[in-house]
Amino acid sequence: MIASAVEEQSVSTQNISENIVQVTQGIDKINENISQSSSVSSDIAKEICTVTDTANEMAESSAGVDVRSKDLSNLSERLMKIVNKFKI
Repeated sequence: MIASAVEEQSVSTQNISENIVQVTQGIDKINENISQSSSVSSDIAKEICTVTDTANEMAESSAGVDVRSKDLSNLSERLMKIVNKFKI
Protein backbone atom coordinates (compact mmCIF):
# COMPACT_ATOMS: atom_id res chain seq x y z
CA MET A 1 0.00 0.00 0.00
CA ILE A 2 2.76 2.46 0.87
CA ALA A 3 4.61 1.41 -2.27
CA SER A 4 1.47 2.11 -4.29
CA ALA A 5 1.09 5.55 -2.74
CA VAL A 6 4.75 6.31 -3.37
CA GLU A 7 4.31 5.19 -6.99
CA GLU A 8 1.27 7.46 -7.41
CA GLN A 9 3.17 10.32 -5.83
CA SER A 10 6.07 9.69 -8.22
CA VAL A 11 3.75 9.68 -11.25
CA SER A 12 2.05 12.87 -10.05
CA THR A 13 5.40 14.53 -9.47
CA GLN A 14 6.53 13.48 -12.95
CA ASN A 15 3.33 14.93 -14.47
CA ILE A 16 3.79 18.17 -12.57
CA SER A 17 7.40 18.35 -13.74
CA GLU A 18 6.36 17.81 -17.37
CA ASN A 19 3.67 20.49 -17.04
CA ILE A 20 6.22 22.91 -15.61
CA VAL A 21 8.52 22.23 -18.56
CA GLN A 22 5.66 22.88 -21.00
CA VAL A 23 4.67 26.09 -19.24
CA THR A 24 8.30 27.24 -19.21
CA GLN A 25 8.59 26.56 -22.94
CA GLY A 26 5.37 28.49 -23.52
CA ILE A 27 6.67 31.43 -21.50
CA ASP A 28 9.94 31.35 -23.45
CA LYS A 29 7.96 31.49 -26.71
CA ILE A 30 5.89 34.40 -25.40
CA ASN A 31 9.06 36.24 -24.40
CA GLU A 32 10.51 35.65 -27.86
CA ASN A 33 7.34 37.01 -29.48
CA ILE A 34 7.38 40.06 -27.21
CA SER A 35 11.01 40.70 -28.11
CA GLN A 36 10.22 40.48 -31.82
CA SER A 37 7.20 42.76 -31.41
CA SER A 38 9.34 45.26 -29.54
CA SER A 39 11.93 45.21 -32.31
CA VAL A 40 9.27 45.73 -34.98
CA SER A 41 7.70 48.55 -32.95
CA SER A 42 11.10 50.21 -32.66
CA ASP A 43 11.64 49.93 -36.42
CA ILE A 44 8.20 51.42 -37.08
CA ALA A 45 8.93 54.32 -34.71
CA LYS A 46 12.20 55.02 -36.54
CA GLU A 47 10.40 54.97 -39.90
CA ILE A 48 7.76 57.36 -38.57
CA CYS A 49 10.53 59.74 -37.46
CA THR A 50 12.09 59.52 -40.92
CA VAL A 51 8.75 60.27 -42.58
CA THR A 52 8.17 63.18 -40.19
CA ASP A 53 11.63 64.61 -40.91
CA THR A 54 11.07 64.26 -44.65
CA ALA A 55 7.65 65.91 -44.40
CA ASN A 56 9.16 68.81 -42.46
CA GLU A 57 11.90 69.22 -45.07
CA MET A 58 9.28 69.21 -47.82
CA ALA A 59 7.26 71.83 -45.96
CA GLU A 60 10.34 74.04 -45.67
CA SER A 61 11.12 73.54 -49.35
CA SER A 62 7.53 74.36 -50.27
CA ALA A 63 7.70 77.55 -48.22
CA GLY A 64 10.90 78.46 -50.07
CA VAL A 65 9.23 77.81 -53.42
CA ASP A 66 6.31 79.99 -52.36
CA VAL A 67 8.63 82.87 -51.42
CA ARG A 68 10.58 82.56 -54.69
CA SER A 69 7.41 82.40 -56.76
CA LYS A 70 6.20 85.62 -55.12
CA ASP A 71 9.60 87.20 -55.80
CA LEU A 72 9.36 86.08 -59.42
CA SER A 73 5.85 87.49 -59.69
CA ASN A 74 7.03 90.84 -58.30
CA LEU A 75 9.98 90.85 -60.69
CA SER A 76 7.63 90.09 -63.56
CA GLU A 77 5.39 93.00 -62.62
CA ARG A 78 8.37 95.37 -62.44
CA LEU A 79 9.62 94.12 -65.78
CA MET A 80 6.19 94.69 -67.34
CA LYS A 81 6.19 98.27 -66.01
CA ILE A 82 9.63 98.87 -67.52
CA VAL A 83 8.59 97.34 -70.84
CA ASN A 84 5.40 99.42 -70.90
CA LYS A 85 7.48 102.60 -70.57
CA PHE A 86 9.25 101.79 -73.83
CA LYS A 87 6.15 100.99 -75.88
CA ILE A 88 5.58 103.26 -78.77
